[in-house]
Amino acid sequence: MSKNIRRIVIAAAAVVVLVLAFVLLKYVFPEKEIIIEETPTPTEAPIEYLVHRSGDEVSSIAFRYEDGEEFVIRTERQENGGYQFTATPEDSFFGYNASRFRSMMYTVSSITATSKIEENPKDLSDYGLDDPSFSLTVGFTDGSSTTVFLGNQTPILNN
Repeated sequence: MSKNIRRIVIAAAAVVVLVLAFVLLKYVFPEKEIIIEETPTPTEAPIEYLVHRSGDEVSSIAFRYEDGEEFVIRTERQENGGYQFTATPEDSFFGYNASRFRSMMYTVSSITATSKIEENPKDLSDYGLDDPSFSLTVGFTDGSSTTVFLGNQTPILNN
C-alpha cells in the first residue's frame, strides 16, 4: 500500500470514529434538561435612622465624653457658599481642618442603627445608657437637635 493511500485510510477511520462518538453521545446519552430553581432573594432589613437630615442642615456637633470633657464644632454658612467652622476647645487631635469638619457634618447627618430594640425605653440602664460613656449631639439650622448616646460595654465580647 502506498503512503498516500495509508494516510487516506487513517483519516477516514478517524472521521468514522468521531462520527460514531457523536452519534453515541447524541442518541445513547441524551442531554438531560437541567432545571434551575429560583431561590427567593433575601429582603433587606429596614433602615433605622437615628439621624436623617441633609449635611447642609448641621449647625453644630458636640462630643461629650465619659470624663465630662466636651468638644464642640459649630458651623456657619458663608455668603460665598462656604462654611466657617469654630472648634472649642482647640484640639491638637482634630486641629483646625475645614475638610475634616465638613466631612463630619455630612457623616453625622445620617446615622443608622442595625435594629430598633425599644421605641421609648423606661429604664436606660437596661442598655448601659444610664451613665453613657459618650454622647453626640447634632444641632440643626432649624434649632432642633438630636442626641445619640453610647452606653457602657456589654458583657458579651465587650461590645
